[in-house]
Amino acid sequence: MKRFERIFEPKVALSLITLIAVVFRVIPLRYKYLFGYDPYFHLAYIEESLKAGEWINFLTIAGGPWGFLIKNFHPLGLWMVPADVYKILKIFGVSLYDAFRITPVIFGVLTIIFFYLTMLNFYGKREAFFSALFLSVMFGHVFRSMANYYRGDNYMLFWYSVALFGVSLALKKTRRSWRYKRFAFYLIPAFASGLAAIFWQAYYPMAHLLIATERFLSFLHDRGNYKRHNRPKIILTRPRRVLQDNQTNPLAKRSSLIAGELKVFTDEYSIYDSLKEGLGVINPHERVNHSGREFARGEVHVNSCENRHGFLRAYLRKYRVPA
Repeated sequence: MKRFERIFEPKVALSLITLIAVVFRVIPLRYKYLFGYDPYFHLAYIEESLKAGEWINFLTIAGGPWGFLIKNFHPLGLWMVPADVYKILKIFGVSLYDAFRITPVIFGVLTIIFFYLTMLNFYGKREAFFSALFLSVMFGHVFRSMANYYRGDNYMLFWYSVALFGVSLALKKTRRSWRYKRFAFYLIPAFASGLAAIFWQAYYPMAHLLIATERFLSFLHDRGNYKRHNRPKIILTRPRRVLQDNQTNPLAKRSSLIAGELKVFTDEYSIYDSLKEGLGVINPHERVNHSGREFARGEVHVNSCENRHGFLRAYLRKYRVPA
């Protein structure tokens, strides 16, 4: 199984998920027609506006026999994006029709990328990989972001993923040095929710959903915080017994339980340099070099402590307590 671990590394995982997302969404390009009435209406309005050299307000070829007032419909951003994609790609010989068809794919894939980065910040490599993989193949999202089918809600999902990414950055920065700086990341969801109003008339559900999501995530995150819970956690093991403490000064308490000399095995982390000063009865202090891929040297190892920490971290992760 270890040979498959590399797939969860962000560079590999994101590349693979992006490829899968693109493949699933470009399949409809084999058809030469658009799906449904709405895409034809949107394409016709873009064509007529580009011919006129401005974004016209009255479209005579829709809403017959009276025509259609655009200002009573969606914001202009809904049609500007495919037009801008066409202006960029036409230097490569791409027609307006083809640029219009692939625009949903571009923003659908970008949604998945930001969703992956969000899950990576909130949880970890595996959770981000499987969450984004599920979204990349999920029918509901493929249907709304596939080629040949143009809908405004695709933009709302894109800006929602950008907003969540900003929230994840803000909640990820938990160190004291980021205590106030991290609030700058909340500008990302603020601007994302505002920019959503440029692209689709039903932008307001995103604003309410974003606020509810942010409050829920903040609630989960605040169940454990640095000030209340991030005290030193030290585990000392010996056969059939584990000494565990999370007090502010655990070394002082441990020294009262130790009689005689004590062998101590740790890794190379520099925080252990002062152990002799704290306990005063250590002889010897042996280290294993984890960064050099050394995990045991005779009886010198910290595997027992790592085992206990594994169970401890599983508990702390459930309650969102920093560790």
